[in-house]
Amino acid sequence: MEALNRPGSSVGDMWNDPREAARKGLRYLGSEEAARELAKRLRGDDDHADRDYMFGLVGSPHRDAGVEQMKELLQDPEFPVCDLFLTTLSILPLDAKEPPGSLRKETDENLKAFRQRLVSALPNKRGRALAVSLDTAMAGMGPQMAPELKSKLVPQLIETFPTLPVSKQVGWLQYRWQEVKDPKWLPVLRALALKYEDFPELREMHAYESLQLSAAALTRWYELDPEWARGAVIAEHLLAADNYEIEGNLASLLFRYADGAVLPDVLKEFKKKEGNWAGDTLFQLLAYLLKVDPQTARRFSSAKLQCVARRAAGARTRFLRPSGAFTTAPSWKNWH
Repeated sequence: MEALNRPGSSVGDMWNDPREAARKGLRYLGSEEAARELAKRLRGDDDHADRDYMFGLVGSPHRDAGVEQMKELLQDPEFPVCDLFLTTLSILPLDAKEPPGSLRKETDENLKAFRQRLVSALPNKRGRALAVSLDTAMAGMGPQMAPELKSKLVPQLIETFPTLPVSKQVGWLQYRWQEVKDPKWLPVLRALALKYEDFPELREMHAYESLQLSAAALTRWYELDPEWARGAVIAEHLLAADNYEIEGNLASLLFRYADGAVLPDVLKEFKKKEGNWAGDTLFQLLAYLLKVDPQTARRFSSAKLQCVARRAAGARTRFLRPSGAFTTAPSWKNWH
């Protein structure tokens, strides 16, 4: 057991991982205690390891001990019940001598019954155990979920969503969105869409899943609130633009549509260029800053920035209206 509790080796060194041999040993041990331990470790933390634990339980001569332990874990407030756990629990009571048709029917009946028991246990689950168990409970319900149950479970899913594995989050937003679509998702979607993680190797799976998640979140954000989501898209393109004309057009759109959610990204790029923007672009960016955070905008009143501003002929007291036209702004006078 000590080897199983050690930190894992690198992905590329899986076969030299001492835990691999320990898992195989536990899988084939065949004792009653081994069956119980296999059940405790089937937590959805590692797909490769979970398969060993599942096959160990299915092949154990003490499947009854495994079933007993799993039923206890189903109710444990700290235990995360993953999909494979519930599927394994539905298979273990079966008699292999029965006809295939009967086995399929009994498996489906067991799965439905254990899923209902899991739903009943959700109020006592906490933290990650609640997030994973909730995902598992809802996974088999689909669009047929009863409205009263949906109204109870969807808010819980939204609340625990960030603690789910990224692959699970992507699954909900890409493929199962219509089952849980609700305006209450907006704060979570905005946070996910605007979150950026820097990965040294973009071909690495975690990097790919992170990009998938932010893209899916932005898509669903746009569905629920197109006006504000549009601002995030514009800001992302503005910060990547390297053409003055494109910068100017995007800066104008940024002022018209973006809110304060994208302010940190805009400020980061603004500081990076040290105010070296084309004249109109500069003042349109300042218009955006003054709109969402006047105090922060005033901090950019350095001598260098004012020098750049004065080079923008006739733009010293001009400010964008939401319609895109220029107007005089009292805030601009206070900003000097």
